[in-house]
Amino acid sequence: MPTTRPQGSWLDLVDRAQALQAIFGPAVPALEGVSLHEVGLHRDGPSLTLRFDLAAYPDPAPPKWRAAAHNTVQVRLVLAGVTAVEVDGFATTLQGDLTLVRAPDGQVVVSFAAEGCAIRCTARFPRIDAVTAYTDASRAN
Repeated sequence: MPTTRPQGSWLDLVDRAQALQAIFGPAVPALEGVSLHEVGLHRDGPSLTLRFDLAAYPDPAPPKWRAAAHNTVQVRLVLAGVTAVEVDGFATTLQGDLTLVRAPDGQVVVSFAAEGCAIRCTARFPRIDAVTAYTDASRAN
């Protein structure tokens, strides 16, 4: 569930946060209980991409999303300028918590923890690359 945006929220650590702010308004979508779909490592940058569903859905949702009966917000987070990455375990279903914190050297440490999987990445330039919506049949409307 989104919460009112506190000073120092995770959105303050990423570029292009306006994409989510335009959809959720002053509320900050929580990163607990996200469903991780994809992890991609790219040598360009180097970068790491995380594609995940948020646990929360905006209320009200954008009119286009309501008309299409979408019920799930999906975010693609790109971490550019990767200086360290660790992946321990993986599975076909990954629901867990994502955290972003500023390190003392100014980089951002992104961690994902779920049963059977742990991901940790340190990067210089995190950004929200895309925000989309779709209808997830496993979620009740």
